[in-house]
Amino acid sequence: MQNQPMRKFVVAVAVSALTLAGVFFLFHQEPATGPGPTRVAAPFPFPAAPPTRASAPPTAETNPYSGLTARLANPLENAPSLRTYFEHHQQSADVLARWFAARAWSACFPIFLPPTNGVATIEQVTHALSADAPNYAERVEAYRALMGRCRGFLDLPRAALVAQSAQISGAIQAGTVQSPGEHARTLAQHGQRAQAAQLAQTILRAEDGYALDSLRDYVFDTLAARADPNSAFDQASPVMRPDLRALALSVTACDLGLACGAASLTALQRCANLGQCSGDLRQRLLQDLTLAEQRSVQQASAELRAALRTHDFTALDWVSAEKR
Repeated sequence: MQNQPMRKFVVAVAVSALTLAGVFFLFHQEPATGPGPTRVAAPFPFPAAPPTRASAPPTAETNPYSGLTARLANPLENAPSLRTYFEHHQQSADVLARWFAARAWSACFPIFLPPTNGVATIEQVTHALSADAPNYAERVEAYRALMGRCRGFLDLPRAALVAQSAQISGAIQAGTVQSPGEHARTLAQHGQRAQAAQLAQTILRAEDGYALDSLRDYVFDTLAARADPNSAFDQASPVMRPDLRALALSVTACDLGLACGAASLTALQRCANLGQCSGDLRQRLLQDLTLAEQRSVQQASAELRAALRTHDFTALDWVSAEKR
């Protein structure tokens, strides 16, 4: 049986990571209505291209992930109109820009998909929330703020929204749009651990907040695979727990310039979906942890910042392709 700390980590990562393949699977599997299949063109064609490949060792000038936060991530976190952001990037020649366009779309759908022959309303979105649940009012307001950012899409027909989601789902499932960290994770899952470790080092050398944060699932998978299978996470030292060490990347990303204010897109999503509504994103990431767990995350974050300052990654055991 999966223990509580791991369950909490998996749920949190699923939301904050915006795991798009699972989100769009809902649309891709939706049955056709009416007599026979009806094909509706996606309103914004989403071109396919090979995923970004890393070359090592990159310099600051050639590292494809340097400046990613300022160029793409923070404009998305602060975008008042996610449709404007999406349309600006969805046909870019830059595969990373198309990844962020997909993230913008996933912040709106399926959550704000209108019902058949209806319109999306905040009441429809929040009807499953219990009024007695912690932070109920804050969660409703977070959903309202997210809906405001998505409102530009809501004049599109429902069938077009479904078709667009299926198209983006196909690109994600094919691996043609990925975050830097998800690319490393995919390489590792296919047995290409040396290439994955090389890519992880490329990302670290970029010293970029979003690029670093995108590695958290890769870090969790790598450390969990090396952990003692007979030792439950909640019985392990907090310092050694894969979930807390992966969370340290998200905390450190805020220190490296990722927009982490209370009104950032990710902070609003954590409030709406997880009920983590207090303070800025850094505080929300730590909100459900014990004091010991928080100290462990801060320790891992300090170690990570030290490695970034010196570019000596030998202390980060998840960087190596070999089991230690």
